[in-house]
Amino acid sequence: MAKEKSKSTKKRKPKNQENETPETVATEVPEKVGDVGEEVVSAEEISTIESQVEEVLSNIPTTSTVKVGALRNAMQLLAPVVPKKPAIKAVSNVLFQDGRLMATNMEVAVAIDIPEADGVCLLPFRSVLELIKYVPGQETITIEQSGTDLKLSWDGGSASYTTDKIEDYPRLPEVKKDVVQTVEGDILVTALSEMTTYCATDNKRPVLSGVALTMGDTVDLAAGDGYRAACKTLPIAIPPGDDLKVVIIPAATIDILQYLWAKGPRSVGNADSLVEMLTSKGKLDLAFGKNHFSVRFGSVVMVSQLIGGKPPDFKQLIPLDPPVELRIFAPDLELAINRVKRAAGSNIVRFVWQEGSMEVSAMNSDSDRINATMPVHANGGSGRVAIDLNYMLAYLKGKTGLVTMGVKDESSIVTFRYSSSPIVAMMPMKPTKW
Repeated sequence: MAKEKSKSTKKRKPKNQENETPETVATEVPEKVGDVGEEVVSAEEISTIESQVEEVLSNIPTTSTVKVGALRNAMQLLAPVVPKKPAIKAVSNVLFQDGRLMATNMEVAVAIDIPEADGVCLLPFRSVLELIKYVPGQETITIEQSGTDLKLSWDGGSASYTTDKIEDYPRLPEVKKDVVQTVEGDILVTALSEMTTYCATDNKRPVLSGVALTMGDTVDLAAGDGYRAACKTLPIAIPPGDDLKVVIIPAATIDILQYLWAKGPRSVGNADSLVEMLTSKGKLDLAFGKNHFSVRFGSVVMVSQLIGGKPPDFKQLIPLDPPVELRIFAPDLELAINRVKRAAGSNIVRFVWQEGSMEVSAMNSDSDRINATMPVHANGGSGRVAIDLNYMLAYLKGKTGLVTMGVKDESSIVTFRYSSSPIVAMMPMKPTKW
């Protein structure tokens, strides 16, 4: 112990002394962080100093200049992410930092690259977006912020706002990249969007409020709300991580991703040919961790939380070879259901078929009944089943060709197949009267 003390109180040589060696310098570093002679700086004092420095830095005026059109386009892309009634007041703003404009609702964060804007400032989202709608896009706007005072100026006008503190705004979360892959964005985003219809809209079982993505040589997507389920296999590969094969992407995140993919700018990278230019515009860079995932394309970055837990094995719930298959023209079936739905008590619509025709009917507690007959190709014999009419109409919407309806019996899951759409399964209903 005496040796250690003499070591720490050893007289230091001047830094510019020529014979000073790295070993000598090492012996002169205090052994405890915060040692200054005999004094020790506490953790509380360090925290106070850091807070004071942060406050000083936040009050240093910063200035950015950007084209109005670029700012307007970026803010419009961020619109679905900015909450109207935020739990944290600061996130009703958008943040300019490091050449990016960022917004978050605390579950999803989106950043748009605007390299020419190099300052740090906080913009009241709705007020500024409404303002710049009426400023010409080719104008250059100057954004100045000092503390909570914000000023925007352009040729012919200016605006001043009081904002929240910049340091109160959440930063873009980091994603631990257990899985990284580039995929065809049109295939993945379109398929994910198709699946959200079948997600639960409440949080009673969180694992049902998103789309399960299973990685491998092909990608399996699945979703279900307890009454319906859908599955689809995509011809894209995402090699799984050592401990990460299945993730659940929230339906709300997929809605935001679809909006960004439809409206966001696409980068062509360093394409050397027309073919490379066209194909690179459809690429999507993915990164998955256990709790978050990120997407990047063009100037857009999105980071979202994942839903924890294990999803049901939806594929196992869907019958592969039902004994009865009905082939029905989707518009005819949709029309028949719409004709009878006014009499549908408990939203039940009944289907009774035999070779060549099917009767679609509904009745209510007053014994009102409406029937509609339509042609059908029945392979496997006659039968009957009852299904929720709202689920049926949601499934048939927009379909123009033949739908294949698979039935085992009136108490078993009914499957639906249409072209390249997901395979859908629906639980049957049990009417008290046929």
